[in-house]
Amino acid sequence: MENDFRIFNRNPVYLKVFIVEPILVSCIDKTLFADIYTYVQRVSPNITKSEVKEHLFYLVSSSFIDYNGKNKTYYISQNGIDLLDIVYSQRNIREVDYSSLTLKVG
Repeated sequence: MENDFRIFNRNPVYLKVFIVEPILVSCIDKTLFADIYTYVQRVSPNITKSEVKEHLFYLVSSSFIDYNGKNKTYYISQNGIDLLDIVYSQRNIREVDYSSLTLKVG
């Protein structure tokens, strides 16, 4: 990550699940940020690069995604796989507006 997020805010942050899910899915295989952004844009074309960076930052900080600085690759952790499973199960159990779901981290 660049210098965009030097200070980690200790207050809870609410991430949009419709952005989190494609980020997690794209990180199943080790991947570069450009590939993550491209994948998220396919799912939600109006998402900005800064929104993806912000979500990715908090997912890494919360140990849902691991980052390899040497290769500049991101990959899903076991916590991220568990989170993805929860997202899928909640989406299947409830009939809710997917775009309104949030994930509290921090």
